[in-house]
Amino acid sequence: MCLNANSSEPLYQQLEQTLKAKIEHNQWHKGDKLPTELELSRQYDVSRITIRKALDSLVKSGYIVRRSGKGTFVTNEKIQRPISGASSFTEICHAMGLAAGAKTIKSVFEPPDGMDKTFLGLNDDNRIICIERIRSADQVPVSVEISHFKEDFSFLLSEDLTNRSMYDLIRSKHHIEFDCSRKTIEIVFATYELSQYLNVSNGYPLLLICSTLVSAESRLPIGFNRQYILGDRFRLTI
Repeated sequence: MCLNANSSEPLYQQLEQTLKAKIEHNQWHKGDKLPTELELSRQYDVSRITIRKALDSLVKSGYIVRRSGKGTFVTNEKIQRPISGASSFTEICHAMGLAAGAKTIKSVFEPPDGMDKTFLGLNDDNRIICIERIRSADQVPVSVEISHFKEDFSFLLSEDLTNRSMYDLIRSKHHIEFDCSRKTIEIVFATYELSQYLNVSNGYPLLLICSTLVSAESRLPIGFNRQYILGDRFRLTI
């Protein structure tokens, strides 16, 4: 596809669509290394600034990933997310050969909300631990995770949760294995705040997965988890 300098569509957007088509039509496969910016600039006869803007957009949408000192690679494979069970995001990514990341945006005590009271058996006299994180796969944001735990797990507030699994931390501290007693899935639309975290437009459709976490042994509730995920980056499996 040739780029049209006379089109009302910016050149970088035309190029973005052209490169995206190469990935979606399997001309470039998962793990393939892209040509360098200089090579692409010569191939499409556009400036390196135009090339960089097109690649930046593809990084934000999860099609490619930049690896320092190595180059830019195709990442267009959906993350396989089991619907049943309580596998952590970190475990799922590692099983697929992806680097799981986590950036904490909130870590505080809060009063329980209606869902906490219903599914965790709490009341207004209780507090919950609220931890919000942006989760990424190969450095690309793919979900926002809001986790509420009973006050027994307040040690989480003093932990550095960057790029770490909360499930693994709880297992090591309390020797608890997780399960889900209840899980719901629905389509929601990104608020402005979520859109900024996930690099999508305001109102972008997301999958919301709500899970009640319980001890696999005692079946007592431990926490309530909400995950806002990019549907085009996940495949839910039964």
